[in-house]
Amino acid sequence: MVRTAETEVKNLPAELLYPTIEYILPPSLSLPSSAAAAAAAATAAGTQLLPPPLFVLVLDTCIIEEEVEQLKDSLLQIQQQLGLSPGSSFAGPRSGSGATRHPLVPPAAARFIQPVGECEAKVSFILENLSKDYWPVPADSRPKRCTGLALSVAVALVESCWLQLPCRILLFTGGVCTTGPGQIVDLPLAESIRHHLDLQKDNQNARFVQKALKFYTSLANRAVRAGCAVDIFACSLDQVGLYEMKVMPEKTGGCVVMSDSFSLNVYKDSLKKFLETDSTGFLKMGFNAKMEVLCSKEFKVCGAIGPCTSTGKKGAQVSDLTVGEGGSCEWQAAAMDKETTIAFYFEVTNQHVSNLPPGFDQEAAAVLMARLAVFKTETEDSLDVLRWLDRKLIRLVSRFADYQKDDPNSFHLSTEFAIYPQFMYHLRRSHFLQTFNASPDETAYYRSVLLRASVMNALVMIQPALLSYSLNQQGPPQPVLLDAQALKPDVILLLDSFFHVVVWHGELIHQWREQGYHNLPEYENLRQLLQAPVDDASVVLGDRFPAPKYVQCNSGGSQARFLLAKVNPSTSYINSGAAQPLGLTEGGEAFINTDDVSLKVFMEHLIKLAVQS
Repeated sequence: MVRTAETEVKNLPAELLYPTIEYILPPSLSLPSSAAAAAAAATAAGTQLLPPPLFVLVLDTCIIEEEVEQLKDSLLQIQQQLGLSPGSSFAGPRSGSGATRHPLVPPAAARFIQPVGECEAKVSFILENLSKDYWPVPADSRPKRCTGLALSVAVALVESCWLQLPCRILLFTGGVCTTGPGQIVDLPLAESIRHHLDLQKDNQNARFVQKALKFYTSLANRAVRAGCAVDIFACSLDQVGLYEMKVMPEKTGGCVVMSDSFSLNVYKDSLKKFLETDSTGFLKMGFNAKMEVLCSKEFKVCGAIGPCTSTGKKGAQVSDLTVGEGGSCEWQAAAMDKETTIAFYFEVTNQHVSNLPPGFDQEAAAVLMARLAVFKTETEDSLDVLRWLDRKLIRLVSRFADYQKDDPNSFHLSTEFAIYPQFMYHLRRSHFLQTFNASPDETAYYRSVLLRASVMNALVMIQPALLSYSLNQQGPPQPVLLDAQALKPDVILLLDSFFHVVVWHGELIHQWREQGYHNLPEYENLRQLLQAPVDDASVVLGDRFPAPKYVQCNSGGSQARFLLAKVNPSTSYINSGAAQPLGLTEGGEAFINTDDVSLKVFMEHLIKLAVQS
């Protein structure tokens, strides 16, 4: 046999041929003792090798009747989808004024856990007869809702019957916990739920916060040890206590979905996406993952920020500097999906950075800084985090830009760093760091989603994408700058900020639409123009988890605020010296009333500080 270079390459081990290798371990190695025993029993019985995932539903019935009906419909949908998934199991605690459990099959300790196919009729009966909690509630009080206790019961069930096996606890809640462990607020409606100002001043409205945080953190640690992920579906016009509860999905690898109602598409589409299956019928999710970082002696791992928990495994590569979940070279997550992304931070012993610029990834760097900034907000004031972010940006550009001392006109930033300051500008203005006009639950939701998002999705959250549609352009829509100058009267804009998808009609387009020109055969091009952004938006809506809120608005309308809050205010009263009514244009450009500085002013100040001696 003649040996050639080609045959030698083919004979190389797979580890040298492919950038990624997936290893399938036998049950005795990949599972803890209890799981391995269950897998062995399943094998002996001739069933599937690994045990199926368990879904424990924790339901809030202290909501209005209409919301209960919507919740029932979605739960029946869960039952149907899990029934189609091979081997899925099902369990059902719920919460009302007291935490109760519905046994699916008697007797024995495992009577609360059964394959969906074996208890389908019983589950359907329970769900179809689910009703509002009729415990009397005074007109001036909140319902007695014991969410914390119900979650504790669910975790205890997993600890007893399904330890270290694939499992998810799904919490469906429509209100705040008012009694028992994890209480957020007292019963009287006269007492408001804590806001950011209450948290900053630690006043009377925030008196339950620290105790609740301690309880939910301990519950999260129990879920981690049990190998169980906790997912929260919060649907309410008011706060539900997500600020205190978010530690559970963040530590276990669970997800968070927040909507105003169980009837809205944000919740319904998110639930469909959550239970999506592949071509073989299996759920698109993984369970009980472990990650270990091995690095050369020039690096030491400081920690990880994302939906995971440190196992505390020590090693020579572990840094004394802790970032996020640190002090370890190994992390675990009870659940993962294809979008789950974890950021790892390293300490570099070699301080020579001459070769850094050519390989600098400004998109990944922006997301890493965003996650680190969000992590710092847990223990520091938002203003202090903004100042820290500014100092880091000034140090970066002064280190890698080309300039002459004290000469701003000589400043030049290479293409590898050119967009990074723009990302930081939009990050400073984002709802991740700005808490004005947002509740603690909203802020917690946005931050929680960012901490598990991929780089591309996180960039969309930081700096939304903006597309322009016009009768004057040929071909596909044109990407435009996220700037007030893009808001012209004869265009349609599609804004994707991840959490919101906005279709905005310029003043002229809105007038044509109101007069019905698009319904006339001779204006077919206008009809196509109006339909194009709607079609593109539907693609985004169908592909994203959590599902974004869809907004259709026009220039000067109240819903246009979703777009105006994101664009760079290059045309504002700060520039012109006089405020203007919302929606008016000057020279065909939108006029925005805001105190925020524009990107141009931000860059001028950045350059001035970077070049000074």
